[in-house]
Amino acid sequence: MHGRHAVGWAGALAISLLLGAAAVALWAQAAASGQPTARAIAPASPRAAAAPLEALAALHQDAPADPLRLDIPAIGVDAPVQPVGVLPGGALGVPENWSSVGWWDGGPSPGQAGDAVIDGHLDSWTAPAVFWSLDRLVVGDGITVTLSDGTVARFTVNSIHAYPYQAAPLASIFTASGPPRITLITCGGAWSASRQIYAERVVVTAVPTSAP
Repeated sequence: MHGRHAVGWAGALAISLLLGAAAVALWAQAAASGQPTARAIAPASPRAAAAPLEALAALHQDAPADPLRLDIPAIGVDAPVQPVGVLPGGALGVPENWSSVGWWDGGPSPGQAGDAVIDGHLDSWTAPAVFWSLDRLVVGDGITVTLSDGTVARFTVNSIHAYPYQAAPLASIFTASGPPRITLITCGGAWSASRQIYAERVVVTAVPTSAP
């Protein structure tokens, strides 16, 4: 639709997340300098690529409650949450359908310390998908996540960025410690039919909403 294709989202996200330990170190350096690098980095092996995500997953095997539903009223998102893991090649999994979002279940659950990562498709072959309007969020918009224990975690958007597709600051996104945060990820920018990728990654972060 409008020159965008779902296969580009899945394929390009996989490319951007196929990073080994050396790649993560470079992303950390870029985040510290405030200048994300656009250099493409190939992992030494699929096993090495998966290692950083697997190491973080080991820290969060006993998450107290899983997210069940994501609600973003400002852009009309009311979506079921599907757990996703790391694929054999080291890439992050994506939701099985266009209207669901995927929560990386190897990381923190929303509200836990660290970064709860949620991805979603931009579009399907024929229509917009769940995160079609993600880049229209603004700082201050509200997000709620319903958890499996019946509680509702409330967040407020505090940043919206678009990065070149191989230059998202993954070292700061996949964190297993620090203040609670959720990060929403989808594709953006122009679609390249020849390369089967989108030009950008849209990354939205949100922090727990302060009590009134």
